[in-house]
Amino acid sequence: MSENPFAPLGSEPPENTGDGLPPPPVYTCVMPVPVDAPKPVFNHPKLGEPSGVWTYRNAEGAILGYALRFDGPDGKQFRPLAVFSPEGSRRLIWRYEAFPAPRPLFGLDLLAAHPDATVVVVEGEKAAEAGRRLLPDHVVVTSPNGSKSASRADWSPLKRRPVVIVPDADEPGTRYAADVARLVAEAGAISVTVCSPPEGVAKGWDLADLEAEGEGAAARALALIISARPIGGDIAEAEGTGTTASNVISLAAVKRGRGRPRKIRPAEASADSIENEIAARVRDSDVLLAYLADACLWRDLREVSYATFPIAEHYESWPVDSTPFRRWLTARYLDEYGRVPSSVAIDSALRGADALSYKNKPTGVWVRVGARGGNYYIDLCDKEWRAIEIRPDGWSILSNHDLPFIRNPGMRALPEPVECVEHDIKTLLAPFTSNVEPDDFPIVVAWMLGALRSIGPFPIMVLNSRQGSGKSTLSNLLRSLIDPNEADARTPPRDERDLFIASMKSQVQSFDNISALAAWLGDALCRISTGAGYATRKLGSDTEEVIIRVCKPILLNGIPNIVTQPDLADRAMVVRLRPISDAHRISSEDFDRLWAEARPKVLGVLLDAMSRGLADIDKREFDKMSRLAGFMKFACAALPGAGVDPEEFLKAYAQNRREISEAAFEANPVATAIFAFVTKEYPTGWHNTATALLREIEREEFTPFSTQKSAAWPKGVASLGNHLERAIPLLDHVGLSVIKRHSGERLISIVPREKRSS
Repeated sequence: MSENPFAPLGSEPPENTGDGLPPPPVYTCVMPVPVDAPKPVFNHPKLGEPSGVWTYRNAEGAILGYALRFDGPDGKQFRPLAVFSPEGSRRLIWRYEAFPAPRPLFGLDLLAAHPDATVVVVEGEKAAEAGRRLLPDHVVVTSPNGSKSASRADWSPLKRRPVVIVPDADEPGTRYAADVARLVAEAGAISVTVCSPPEGVAKGWDLADLEAEGEGAAARALALIISARPIGGDIAEAEGTGTTASNVISLAAVKRGRGRPRKIRPAEASADSIENEIAARVRDSDVLLAYLADACLWRDLREVSYATFPIAEHYESWPVDSTPFRRWLTARYLDEYGRVPSSVAIDSALRGADALSYKNKPTGVWVRVGARGGNYYIDLCDKEWRAIEIRPDGWSILSNHDLPFIRNPGMRALPEPVECVEHDIKTLLAPFTSNVEPDDFPIVVAWMLGALRSIGPFPIMVLNSRQGSGKSTLSNLLRSLIDPNEADARTPPRDERDLFIASMKSQVQSFDNISALAAWLGDALCRISTGAGYATRKLGSDTEEVIIRVCKPILLNGIPNIVTQPDLADRAMVVRLRPISDAHRISSEDFDRLWAEARPKVLGVLLDAMSRGLADIDKREFDKMSRLAGFMKFACAALPGAGVDPEEFLKAYAQNRREISEAAFEANPVATAIFAFVTKEYPTGWHNTATALLREIEREEFTPFSTQKSAAWPKGVASLGNHLERAIPLLDHVGLSVIKRHSGERLISIVPREKRSS
C-alpha cells in the first residue's frame, strides 16, 4: 500500500492475493456532492472525532468534499473525505480518500465571488481560514493534502490574478512556497510575490498563529502581505532545484513590459516571455506598493503614520495621507510610465503604507526642535531639510539625517547660523532692543535659550507696555530666531481645543495685542507651558478619542497688565517695554535690512550658548527650585555662552517675580478685600465659615459696591470657594496663610504666616 496517506485508495493495482478472491472494487470520485448522497459521518473509525472540519466548494458554492484534522497522542493527522461511487454501481458512499488530481483549491467559491481581489496562498486550511479573517479584502486559498501535494492541485483558477504566497516558517513551508510560485506562474498569474515570515517566530508559524496574537494582528497581517517581494534566489535554493528562467519573476520585469497579453504555454516559457506577460497585466497598485520599499514607514505616539522618503539629495518626512507623499508616489509612477495612476491605486498604496508603519515602534515626532542622546536638534526648515545638531562640544549643520522632524503649513526657514568670535549677544541685539530695560535684557535672552529646546517646562514671556513701544515688533523678532512662521503673532483662539491643536503645529505659541485673558485661556496657557494633555472626540466618530499632549513656550504681548491669575503669575516673566524715542526709530525697510544681516549671527551666538548649557548644566545647584526649575538650571548654564552673567539674570528674575506677584495681588479683588479685612480687624487671625467671610468682605469699606457687581466678584458662597483658591497664593505672598478645616463644620482660618503652625 502507498505510504502517502492522501493517495487515492484505488490508485494502485489490486494485489494478487492468490486465494482466488476477486480484486477490490475501483472507486470514482463524484464532484460536486450529489443532492441524494448520504450525509457525511466525520467520526473516523480509528482516529475518532475530528478537531477541525473544512468544506471544499466549487465556484458555484456546491460542496466538493471535506478536509478533517484529528489530534491524538501521536500528534495531528489530516484526512480527506469525499463521495465515491464503486465501478459499475450508482451507489454513493463517503470515503477517507483524496480528490483525484488535479485537485480543487480550498476557496474556489471565494475566488469566483471576488474576481478582482489579490489572492493569498497559504499552507493548510486552518491558516487559510485565519487569513480570511485577518485579510477581508483578499481571497485566501490553499491546496489540499499537505505541503508535498502542490503539484497535484489545479492552479488554473489563479490565471490573471495577482498572487501573494505566505509560507509557513519551516523548510517544508519554504519548499511549498517555491512549488506554488512556479505552478501559479505557469497557470498565468499576473504577479507572484512571496512573504518572509517575521523574525523570531516559532518554527512552523503561520497566519493562524498571527491571528492568535490578538490586538493588531490584522494590521500586521496586511503589513506582511505588502512586504512580499518577487520570487528569487532564497526560494529557489530552498527548493533545491536552483533558479530557472521560468520561475523567477522580478519587479523590474513588471515595470518593463508593454503591449497586449499573449497566452504562453509553460513548456515554452522563458524569462522574457513570462516577464512581458506579467508586465502587460500588472496593476497600478502593485507598482505603487513596490515604491514603498524606498520609504521608511513609521508611526508617532498618537498612532499617526508617517513616511520618510528621498527627494533629490535629501529625505523628507510627511504623514502617509499627506499631499507631499501622494505627490511623491504619483511623480515616480508618472516618470516611469508616462501616465498618472488611478486614485484607487493611490489610496490602496496609502492603506498599505499605513499598515506597514505598524511594523515599527512608535516614535515621538519633532516640530522645529528635538532632543536625542544628550544633544539638541533644530530644524532649519529650509528646502534641503537640513538640521542643526547641538552638542556639549559645539554645533554643526546636518545635511542628511534620520531625525523625526515633521513640518506643518506656515513654518518658515531659519537663517543659516554664523559663528561669531565674540559671544556678545547684547551688542548684536542693541539696535533692535532699545525698548527693553537693561535689567530685563537677561530675562529676554534666557527665554530664547529655553524656547530653542524641546524640553520643558517653559516660562510664559509677556511683553507689556503702552502703544508705540514696539511690542509686536519685538515679539516677531524673538520668534524669528526660534520658530518663524507665516503668521508670527496671532489672535488667541476661541476655545481650548483650537489652542491645543495650534500648539501641536509649531514650537512657539505667540499671541498679539491681548487686551484681556479669559480665565479658561489663562489656565490653558499655564498647562501648555509646563506640559499637559487635552482629550477630545475624534471627528466623525462617536467612541474614538484623540489625546493631544504638548509642552511649548508661549509669547504674549498687550497694553494692560494681563498677568492677573495666580497660576499665570507663577509661570510668567513680564518685560515692560519703554516707549521708543524718535531718535531710535528707523523705517521698517531699514529695520528689516539690518535684522536680516544680524539674525544669522544672533542665532549663531544662541547656538554657542546652548552648547555651553549642555556642557555645564550639572555644574550648578539651586537652593530653592521653582516649578520652572529645569528652565532656570539650563538658562544659568547657557547664559555665559551668550556673554550674559547668570547672576544678573537671577537678580532680574527675582525682582520680576516680586513685581508680578504684587500686580496680580492688586488685580484680585477677593485677595485685596480679605487682606484689608483680616489685617485691620483680626491681625492675629480669623476663623469662621465661608458664609461669614463673604459677609465680612462685602462690607463697603473693604469692597466698593461697583466691584461687587463686576464679573471678578463671587456671586455667592458657592462660588467663593473657587475665588478663594485663586487668592490663596496671592495672600501667601503678602504674609497671610489660608487653612481649610473640615471637622464637623467647614471652617476657614486666615492667619499670619508665622502663626500657621499654631
